[in-house]
Amino acid sequence: MHDGSLDHTGDYFIVGGNNAGVFNQSGGSVTTNLNRRFFLSDGAGQTSSYNLNGGDLTVNFEGTYGNNDLHNFRIGRNGPDDLMLVNGGTLNVNNVNPASTDRRFYIHRNGTFQVTSGSATIDNFRFLLQKHIDLCFGSG
Repeated sequence: MHDGSLDHTGDYFIVGGNNAGVFNQSGGSVTTNLNRRFFLSDGAGQTSSYNLNGGDLTVNFEGTYGNNDLHNFRIGRNGPDDLMLVNGGTLNVNNVNPASTDRRFYIHRNGTFQVTSGSATIDNFRFLLQKHIDLCFGSG
């Protein structure tokens, strides 16, 4: 995606379902309003990535789902090397429903959340859960 807008509302936003997936964004805006989950990968052993090189990505969790592992933002759910890359542009991930207090932002299974330029804001999550990963932040 390099221009325009994509507005999505639903239960799921999954970059790679049963296969590896890549979403490249260099401009425009993507807004997803979710009841349940944002996954980079969902199929076992499949690695996926979201490459935000410009533009805006906004992920709003609006549902009332609580601490179930499937109802959260996940980098590395089933993919062994998932990558959420912010190399320009703006990432905003928000838990906008105050009734859903157990939302989690997961980074695991060698997943990488990398911000080299641009900005990333993660707001109103109760937990940041990480398992054997490196957080990479640039000087931007």
